[in-house]
Amino acid sequence: RFATGGADSKVRIWAVEPLLSQQSIETSGAGEAGNSSTLGPLLLASLSDHCGGVNIVRWSHGGRWLASGSDDCGVLVWTIQAAGGGRSGRSSVFGEVDVNVENWSRAHILRGHSMDVCDLTWAPDDSMLASCSIDNSVLVWNLASAKGVVLAPEHKLDGHSSWVKGVAWDPMGNYLASASDDRSLILWRTSDWQGQKRGQ
Repeated sequence: RFATGGADSKVRIWAVEPLLSQQSIETSGAGEAGNSSTLGPLLLASLSDHCGGVNIVRWSHGGRWLASGSDDCGVLVWTIQAAGGGRSGRSSVFGEVDVNVENWSRAHILRGHSMDVCDLTWAPDDSMLASCSIDNSVLVWNLASAKGVVLAPEHKLDGHSSWVKGVAWDPMGNYLASASDDRSLILWRTSDWQGQKRGQ
C-alpha cells in the first residue's frame, strides 16, 4: 500500500501491486492482454475526516498506523479494521460516493496545533509521533499509553521563532530534529526534551 493526501481534504490509500504489474506488462510489451482490471483494485480506501487540505501522510514503521496532518490544524491516526470495505462518509463534489475496498477508521484524533500541520515523524518503535506546524511548535504524542480517541500532546517543544518545516527522529530514538523557516535546526534530546540549537 501507499497513501496520498490532497487539497480535497481526503487521504487515499492505494494498492501498489496493480501499478507494479502494469509497469511490468508495459515493459514486456504485453499491451491489452494485461488489462489493469484483472489486477485488482488500485484505490483501496478514501478517508474524508479532515476538513482542510491534507499536507502530509506518514506510515508507522510497522505498518499498523497511518498518520495524516492537515490545514485543519489536526492530526489523525488511522488503522485498518478486519471487516470489509464500504462507502465513505462524504460525497465528492459531483455527488458521487467513494466505495472503499478496505475498511479504515480513525484510531486517534490529535489536537494541539493552532495552525496548519506541516510534517509528521514516527519514533523508531512507533510508540510516539511528532508533528510540526506553522504555529512554530513541535508536538510529541505518546500513542503507547494512549487512552481514548482524542489525545492531547505529551510534550510541546518551543524553540523556533518561525514556522517549523520538518521533523525527523534519529534511528536509535535518542534525538528528534526539527528544522524551521527561522533557518535553524534544533536537536531535542528525548530523555529530557532539552534542545540544542544549530544555525540561524
